[in-house]
Amino acid sequence: TLEREGLLVLNKRFPIPQDFFRVAVLSPEKAAGLGDFQETVDALERHGLCQFTYYEALFQGNSAAASLKVALERILREHRENSFDALCILRGGGSSLDLAWLNDLELARAVAHFPAPVLTGIGHARDETLLDEVAALRLDTPSKLAAFIQAQIVRGASQAEFHYAQVREFSRDILQTGEYALERLNSGILSSSSRLLERRELELNSLMRGILGLHPERTLKRGYAVVRSGGKVLTSARAAKKSKDLQIQFQDGELEARL
Repeated sequence: TLEREGLLVLNKRFPIPQDFFRVAVLSPEKAAGLGDFQETVDALERHGLCQFTYYEALFQGNSAAASLKVALERILREHRENSFDALCILRGGGSSLDLAWLNDLELARAVAHFPAPVLTGIGHARDETLLDEVAALRLDTPSKLAAFIQAQIVRGASQAEFHYAQVREFSRDILQTGEYALERLNSGILSSSSRLLERRELELNSLMRGILGLHPERTLKRGYAVVRSGGKVLTSARAAKKSKDLQIQFQDGELEARL
């Protein structure tokens, strides 16, 4: 059914992040695999390299599929508000028979449709669940999943360091060339800057005179008036007709009027 609906490749359309900054983690409460996962990623979070948000659900028993779907809906809501780079689903420990609870069609559909790459570390190297099948990336254990995330972050940092060194080298060359060009331009800029400033000052003074001429007090002195009703300025005859009491402000005082 998943193959017919195209769901085995749906989540795999997302590229695996080259770096991680914000990750959602879904696991059973107090799972042994969760502790293994956190042993690695806690250092990443402590140094501000990546933020991990943890969610809990049942992974075995009759209520497992429903509990996982509720957790996925909550993660999806938060993802829409502040997106995650990836969703990690991990378990670790437990018997192979317990994995059968994860082979739920609706649950697999929900994971396949999640709008970010899903990474699984269910915890069994030989056994796969439907969640592993539809995920963008499957690793055997939570520890391997944590190590993968750490490696991606380290690789990204190494690339950033390499690019930074390249930028510094190129910048040094550009600065040397720019200094020579600036020396040639400097004399021309200094000679023309004074004339430019004078012209801009004249333009600014003209603009200021125009702005001051539009001041309300000056407008009133030219014979105009401001009509208000209830303190609100009226700008049309239609608005004035809807009001009974008017206040008309002239340059030398204000009059009350009634239509």
